[in-house]
Amino acid sequence: MGRRTTDCRGPNGWFGPMACAIAATLCIIPSFVHAESTNAERLLKEAWGGRAEHRERADGIHFEDRNSNETSYAYALVLIRQNRFNKAQTVLDNLLERSPDHSDAREARLWMKVAQKQYHDAIPDLARWVESFAKAPDRLVRVATAGRLMGFIDVSLKSADADLVLLSGGEKIRMALKGADWDLFTRQRQGVQNRFAALIDLRNKTVAEVDAEFAKNKRVQLGELSADRDTMRARIQELQEQRAKVREEIDRQLAELQSAEQPLRQQLSSLNAVAAPISRHLAAIESNIYYIEHRLYHEEDPSARSWLHSELRRLEWLARDYDRDLFQLDIQATAIQNDRARLHSDANLQLASQQQDLSDTNQEGNRVQKDIKRVETLEKKLRRAKGPGAKQGWRLSLRARTLGTYYNFSIELKRSELLDQLAARSKPGE
Repeated sequence: MGRRTTDCRGPNGWFGPMACAIAATLCIIPSFVHAESTNAERLLKEAWGGRAEHRERADGIHFEDRNSNETSYAYALVLIRQNRFNKAQTVLDNLLERSPDHSDAREARLWMKVAQKQYHDAIPDLARWVESFAKAPDRLVRVATAGRLMGFIDVSLKSADADLVLLSGGEKIRMALKGADWDLFTRQRQGVQNRFAALIDLRNKTVAEVDAEFAKNKRVQLGELSADRDTMRARIQELQEQRAKVREEIDRQLAELQSAEQPLRQQLSSLNAVAAPISRHLAAIESNIYYIEHRLYHEEDPSARSWLHSELRRLEWLARDYDRDLFQLDIQATAIQNDRARLHSDANLQLASQQQDLSDTNQEGNRVQKDIKRVETLEKKLRRAKGPGAKQGWRLSLRARTLGTYYNFSIELKRSELLDQLAARSKPGE
């Protein structure tokens, strides 16, 4: 029995090896497709997240199958999801270098370039992308997207060579699109331009209206603050006049107190003038009494002792008279001091009330001065205020110049579409 071989030759003999090679390739392709689908699915399911573990898992899966277009495209979507745009662009560059007609990869790279304001680099990519889906079944959706991207580049390019770049890219796109496709592209492009112009007009109108309303309210508020400040200043003037009157009243009461107290002080002075010589005489008499008592203690002569006793009685009677006079003067001085105390007590009550009024006036004046400073500060801030028009205008400008306003590259939708394609491919018989 001879060795059994497979004869792949056709009728002409030379076709046999080619047929064998094609058959072998067809036998190998399903395993590769399955491997690519598995790695792409792993990327989209296991590494779809922004944590460090997701990034590490994505890098590892891609490294195992980095030459696969499907895996590389899924990896690029994951990188965009993780905001790793530079690496995503590198992966897409390598993928498009291997497969220039990979439409999904070119759309993703085109979106990244436009979003990152790389307009000059984006226009050739846009033309090449349009050429790649000229016969695609979903070309209408892609044509509309391309038109919106071109319109956004139109309103975003400001350099001197913008017209030349747009003209060059537009000619290539015009050659790739025909009939209704070109009309759709043009309408979408013009729609973005019109919407951009409408947003800019809305910004200008909004800024003008908001600024006018703010200026109106500003004038009203400044008028109210000015009126409040004038009222406060008038109140300060009233308080100053009131303070002056209170001080005049205090000075008047003090003058009346001094005037009423002057006769009493004079009476006290007169009493002191009368009491002073009496006190001196009384002191001299007491000294003589002490001297006589000392002599009586040592005198033995009866005649002399009799005379000393008589002199001692005379001095004692005289001392009692002086004591009585001093007592009467003390009673009079006490009455005068009581009259002075009553005068001071009544005056202190009135002065305390006046001082309290003066203190209240000063405190209110200080509060009003603080309120005036606060109003002046508010006036300065209000005069310097620019109003919300600029901020709202900036928001509308940002909205007009943001790619997402006209075209939203939905990363979640791209992931779902790729997962659906992978799931459909992995079904038996497909």
